[in-house]
Amino acid sequence: MGGGSSFEGCSGKRGGLLLLRNVVVVLLAAAAIGTWLAPSLYSWAYTFAGFRYGVDLVAYPPGYTGGGGTVRVTVGIDPTSPHAREMAPSVRNIVATFNDLEPGTGNLLLGAANNVPANHFDFESVALHEVGHALGLAHPNAASESGLSVEQRDYTKATTGANGRYDLAPGADSVIGSSDDVRGDDVNLHWFRRSNNNPFTIAGSVDSTTYARDTGDLPAGHRFAANADRTVGSRLGQ
Repeated sequence: MGGGSSFEGCSGKRGGLLLLRNVVVVLLAAAAIGTWLAPSLYSWAYTFAGFRYGVDLVAYPPGYTGGGGTVRVTVGIDPTSPHAREMAPSVRNIVATFNDLEPGTGNLLLGAANNVPANHFDFESVALHEVGHALGLAHPNAASESGLSVEQRDYTKATTGANGRYDLAPGADSVIGSSDDVRGDDVNLHWFRRSNNNPFTIAGSVDSTTYARDTGDLPAGHRFAANADRTVGSRLGQ
């Protein structure tokens, strides 16, 4: 992300995941419909999980049933767009990013550190984010849809519990979004690695034996799921 622009509830912090091992994204340049999302790093939630549909919902791309195999997902550019030609290289890069399944780091350059004018958007970063949503990924942090203050949006994605409000305390380390956050009766929506609750690592096999949403499956001593926030990453040596 760069320049003076903001988009879709991102708070300027990183988070999100490319844990779609059985999905192949391909560029279909002549397609009439384009769908866009996604940050990077190994942590994630599902875009439909939450208050309305329940916390255990898992969203898959069309045609994928969770049984393995490969699903081909197309990303299109509206051929009538006045910027279709300029969009093509960025869309190819986005497709490659998802298909490589590698985390992207160090792309948050603010102000004079980037070459994006203040009145312009970094199209590739925005489109990468939106393609992730199209594949079923939600924000791993509370984000703007939570209605929380900008700083509080960095807490891990959750729903309010029985008390009808978010319970937010950063724990002993004073780092929001880390493993010792005190969240009261908030219901976690973030899928974490069972062995270490570290969103900057990935298990060799990604399934229900290695990842969980229920905080009862957290490693000993951990209080809540950690998300791939920059400050959390710094604390974990990233």
